[in-house]
Amino acid sequence: MKREIDPKAVSTRLIQRMKELDINGADITRATGATSAAITKWRQGINAPTRYILQLAKLLQTTPEWLLYGTPSTKQEPPAQMAEKPRRTSDIGELGEFRLWSNNDPLPEDEYYYAPFYKDIAMMGGAGSTEMEDYNGFKLPFGKATLYRNGITPSNVSCCTLMGDSMEPVIPDGATIGVDQGETTIRDGKIYAFRHDDVYRVKRLYLVPGGKVRINSFNQDEPAYRDEIVSLEDIEIIGRVFNWSVMAP
Repeated sequence: MKREIDPKAVSTRLIQRMKELDINGADITRATGATSAAITKWRQGINAPTRYILQLAKLLQTTPEWLLYGTPSTKQEPPAQMAEKPRRTSDIGELGEFRLWSNNDPLPEDEYYYAPFYKDIAMMGGAGSTEMEDYNGFKLPFGKATLYRNGITPSNVSCCTLMGDSMEPVIPDGATIGVDQGETTIRDGKIYAFRHDDVYRVKRLYLVPGGKVRINSFNQDEPAYRDEIVSLEDIEIIGRVFNWSVMAP
């Protein structure tokens, strides 16, 4: 059963941290890439910032769970410990909307990199997927300058679909995800695509003493999505998930 998000309550917590840290709407735009109109709706309690929750939580020095649900956080720093306003350290980057490109279309100018989109691959945010079909020619364009600015080598980028609700509300079921295959070293709390016992999955990962790793889902309401502790040797990191988007049907 999914936990309900109350946009009004999210708005109260958002405004509270903005006041505590002296953060304004322009700071949020720089950190998340969200429009001023979207931020206004968050502050008014009309919508919840689920798509941008990772960047927003990092900017506000708290956790996504606290912002969305009010879950107590040990990560929040009091304003007195702030040396200066936090700068943009987005986990996702301002990569814009995905646009589908097929190999029958002419290529635009060199400023774009066309990442392979494995349309028939389902990286599971749930039980997992065991099938990875061959690349079918579809591509998704990314601005090369934006990728480099976020420390991503364009040729390392690939895209596929996430199926399952274990990463909701941050990454919705059916989202298209971008994976940086050049980043395979685990950094605690980042989201990775990985292979575990011949199953392809997308989860948050944390290193655990003794050569182990904790596999974590955002959706903690379902018993099937409780944290798992496995040996680091049992998983193969494909890359870090740095971007996601939902395509309209």
